[in-house]
Amino acid sequence: MESIQTKTTAYLIDEWGIFHSVVKPGVLLTLPEAKENEAARSRLIGGKRLPILLDIRNIGEMTAKAIQYTVKSGGSENYTAVALLVGSTKSAIIAAFSTRFNQSGMPLKQFSDKEKAIAWLKSYAVKED
Repeated sequence: MESIQTKTTAYLIDEWGIFHSVVKPGVLLTLPEAKENEAARSRLIGGKRLPILLDIRNIGEMTAKAIQYTVKSGGSENYTAVALLVGSTKSAIIAAFSTRFNQSGMPLKQFSDKEKAIAWLKSYAVKED
């Protein structure tokens, strides 16, 4: 599996071709971190179109500017579908706010169960041999 990490987030592409983005516990995501994360995602994805699992269960906080940047400039052309994995009221609010900015028409769904999120994303994945 290919992987990369930033100060706030760990990224990997699994055997199904699902791109995992896992926010580290308690981090504050501001605009500079959002830009650093986008650069890391772009390096790892390398122009592929993949489904993405955004695991924000342990997020500390995320500024409105970081949310807007991530949704609008966050490389949505690289994703076939987005599953937002939430676990707290805070992460659910951030996910709901992010969903409001999604104007790409890309399938986007919120989950509290990781296995269900992955099962949903597998229908959008192309498994590489």
